[in-house]
Amino acid sequence: MTKTDHKTYSSSDYLWKELYALFMPITDDIQVRACREILLHLDAEDLFALIKTVSQNLVVVHQKQEAIDAVLFFSSSVEELLGRRKITKDVLYHYLISNGHKALPLSVDKVTLCLKVLETLQISPSKCGENADAGRGAAGDHSEGLLNLPQLAPAFIQWFFSALNRSSLDQPFSAQHFWPSCRLVCQALDGGSNQTSVRTANGGGSVASFFTDLICRDLLLFNPNLDSSSGWTAGEDSFGLISVGSCGTLLAGGDYLGVYQMLWQLIKDPDSNNYRISRVSIKIKVCSSIESGAAAPPLDIEGLQQMLQIEG
Repeated sequence: MTKTDHKTYSSSDYLWKELYALFMPITDDIQVRACREILLHLDAEDLFALIKTVSQNLVVVHQKQEAIDAVLFFSSSVEELLGRRKITKDVLYHYLISNGHKALPLSVDKVTLCLKVLETLQISPSKCGENADAGRGAAGDHSEGLLNLPQLAPAFIQWFFSALNRSSLDQPFSAQHFWPSCRLVCQALDGGSNQTSVRTANGGGSVASFFTDLICRDLLLFNPNLDSSSGWTAGEDSFGLISVGSCGTLLAGGDYLGVYQMLWQLIKDPDSNNYRISRVSIKIKVCSSIESGAAAPPLDIEGLQQMLQIEG
């Protein structure tokens, strides 16, 4: 794909917009409102720079509100947010002044202002004022390249299946989430007859159509198991390829159909710093009923990876 053919994806049309409401780490309404108000005191340039830092370049945004949503999603606490370099003394000073704290000397330092903000929000301080960006991007420190996979992988899985299960003929699953060269392999096992069928799809558009057909033609609904650590897995290799695995149950026509296992491989787009799906492998086991006491097979990442070698 040439440079002129490339589209830059914002949080409004890529993977992250639907995650904010589902996985916002800061859940207290008063704290969320305060954080939003503090972030509104940043100019657009600083706000967009901040989202690049907190998301480790995973999200590209073009609107201020999108940036605020994304910063909150990637901030684990109010204290962490206040410790960011872009949340300067002046930003906190103007926030407090606008909220009725008039008796603040101009010489007050950032730590004191942080403590004042936490006091108003009834949060007990621990390391307020310490630089939350410390260690990121420092000379010789490679932590900036590390992803918070334990947080991002379940969020990705939740987003993917939420978007997929809502697909329709009028609003099919979007091809923009996949690389143009994306490849999919799906193996389906009928538990009653023990017959196995394999289907493949090549190209981002074909892969998106395959998923749309599962929902609209086959009437399937995917129910990922995110309540157990055995229901998902994630890893990143030294080349930057991210693998995310998920297993769960399948419903068809409102009834239990069977179980699934799925593996995605994601690669970062160097033009936009967004991740797109490059490979997908799926194992589906159709069962006529839930066998009492029978355990579903564990998530078989090695087997799912080997499936990607199937030609077709």
